[in-house]
Amino acid sequence: MRTLLRNLWTILRRDKVALALTFILPIIFFSIFASIFGGSSGGGGSVKPLQLLVADFDDSKVSVSMMKVLAERSEIDVIWAGTSSASDSDSEADRPEVADLPAARAAVRSGKYDAALLVPAGFGDQFPDFAGTGPAIELVYDSSNPMAQPSIVGLLQAASFQAAPDMMLDQGLGMLEESGLNFSDEQTEIIESAKGFLRSQLDGEDAGEQVGNDAAAEGETAEESSGGGMASFVRVDASPARSPDDHAKANAKAVKQKNRMISYYAASIGVMFLLFSTTGAAGSLLEEQDGGTLDRLLSSNLSMNTLLGSQWLFYSLMGFLQLLVMFVWGKFVFGLDLFTANHIAGCLIVSTVTAMAAAGFGMLLATLSRTRAQMNGISTVVVLVMSAIGGSMVPRFVMPESFQRLSKFTFNGWAIDGFLKVFWYDDPADGILQSVMKLWPQVLVLLLMTVAFMGIARICARRWEAV
Repeated sequence: MRTLLRNLWTILRRDKVALALTFILPIIFFSIFASIFGGSSGGGGSVKPLQLLVADFDDSKVSVSMMKVLAERSEIDVIWAGTSSASDSDSEADRPEVADLPAARAAVRSGKYDAALLVPAGFGDQFPDFAGTGPAIELVYDSSNPMAQPSIVGLLQAASFQAAPDMMLDQGLGMLEESGLNFSDEQTEIIESAKGFLRSQLDGEDAGEQVGNDAAAEGETAEESSGGGMASFVRVDASPARSPDDHAKANAKAVKQKNRMISYYAASIGVMFLLFSTTGAAGSLLEEQDGGTLDRLLSSNLSMNTLLGSQWLFYSLMGFLQLLVMFVWGKFVFGLDLFTANHIAGCLIVSTVTAMAAAGFGMLLATLSRTRAQMNGISTVVVLVMSAIGGSMVPRFVMPESFQRLSKFTFNGWAIDGFLKVFWYDDPADGILQSVMKLWPQVLVLLLMTVAFMGIARICARRWEAV
């Protein structure tokens, strides 16, 4: 038995790929997911702040103060619209114009912002709104990011408390006086002193952090809108960017539940398995090498360019059909919005360049590898790592900012971005040409990847050519 164990260990030690799959790949995946969800030091990663577009139509002391308090939160990057008061460093020309709720929806649908806040005129006159009768702040959010709506609602409640604590106290005391409670002169003096203390101390870091945490925890359980009452200081009407009716909350919720994340996972899972299928199919080149078929083919009039080109074309067509089957299945089973002119055109274009690049990637691995077993091991490691970093396994909005930047160096990241532009970040007002032209960055990068993959594959394939 000792001899058999030694022989088995020797075989494993000599197979570098099997050794890596056994010991190194689990460590890589543990490190990736620990960095995403727990931070590299165990204390949480640096998650990219939510991009929040703010349009303040009230422009009152309360609304300006509230939005500035919100802008100080590290969880949010506030982008001021042209209607909003902002710091002196902000240029009016650089601010996006948001005239109304439809414009805010279009801005969020573009993918530039995670959410948009519209503060209505007259908001400050009825603040704080404990009775729930004042104008509500409109929140438009991207429902493909489930963190956006509850986080912003919670932080907004915290900002409302920090922005005008003296007004909060006045409103609360007014409610007590209406119920028949009267204060003595000494009590009134104490109350006035408390107001001054709140104005000077509540903006401190410790108090603000505690209020922000409490309100954010409350916002995690918020529904599509938060009403009045002692639990919320401002009313928030929240709706997804694709809500067909600004006030039809039931309809909006149904649309959200139907389409939420379907586009993302159709693209991410489709791209990951496309890589597996194309790399697996391209390994047939190594089987032909082992069986002597490749030498016989090259000894005929068949050139290496023709051989590689024909295999690449076949795998591209196979991958294209694989992606189409995935999206058609998503349409009929999960209600993916596929059968519109813009979506069909965009899906065909992105599927084509994605399949071309994936086939090129498969050919590259086939020409780099010496045996089929070696290619299987290398492709498994590379595809899984790219999929984890590129967003096929974990949505990128939950990743630290460093991982989101790193995803731009993966095949998965660019392919997923292309499909999201087609199915999620499209503008229904665009024509087919306008919709397609917005895909040019992803299409260009995937085409460049195809050229690079096939170019390197052609260089590596020289070892098979007859001298």
